[in-house]
Amino acid sequence: MPDALAVQGLSMSFSGLKAVDDLSFRVAQGSVCGLIGPNGAGKSTILNCLTRITTPDAGHVEALGFDLLAEPIHRLPERGVMRTFQNLELFTDLSAVDNVAMGCAARLRAGWTAELLGLPASRRATRAAYATADAALAELGLSEIRDRRVADLPFGTQKQVELARALVAEPRLLMMDEPAAGMNHTESTELGRVIRRLGAEHGITILLVEHDMGLVMSACDRIIVVVQGRLIAEGTPQEIRANHKVIEAYLGEGEA
Repeated sequence: MPDALAVQGLSMSFSGLKAVDDLSFRVAQGSVCGLIGPNGAGKSTILNCLTRITTPDAGHVEALGFDLLAEPIHRLPERGVMRTFQNLELFTDLSAVDNVAMGCAARLRAGWTAELLGLPASRRATRAAYATADAALAELGLSEIRDRRVADLPFGTQKQVELARALVAEPRLLMMDEPAAGMNHTESTELGRVIRRLGAEHGITILLVEHDMGLVMSACDRIIVVVQGRLIAEGTPQEIRANHKVIEAYLGEGEA
């Protein structure tokens, strides 16, 4: 199976301290890959480098067949690369469906001129965006909260709205930063099923940064473990559970 993401020699320092240290790994197309590590392991910095928020000091990253580090950040959604954030990036005064419809922007071609002039192309694009948003909300079981203001929704539900917004952009590579934060056990279990379905049925490759080990172990095909910005282990969930370096550095004997 070809790689959707290939990271080679990624390095990043802040004030002389290595946050990411010569990191290399690959993520197979259509797979779900977990990226885990203790607090301060460099996971957020890695994700920021891979989504062009931060420019690394060194390294090469190929995503979906193109040089990711040579691509400007605003072009990534058009190229099929999307990210969800640990801290919500939603418009809380707008409804759930309004927020999700905005995720269609990378695919719409009507342009700002048509929008400002109210031309038919813009109206058609808007109708298409809301139809797509409704389908994404239904996919995640969120149709009932379609018209509710995001600020009035529980935090876990807001996280699901953000995921729906990412999905309408039709990503081929989706990087998820702590998607289960704020969710209860039932919500995170359902999220795990959704993540598996996105890979199996929609062919979306997912890189999942998550502290919920139950979610990671149930949803991921492979797991990458980093400590102090360095790769210490990678393998299947079963292999990671049995890896003594991982047990010592991250999971703890009680969670092995």
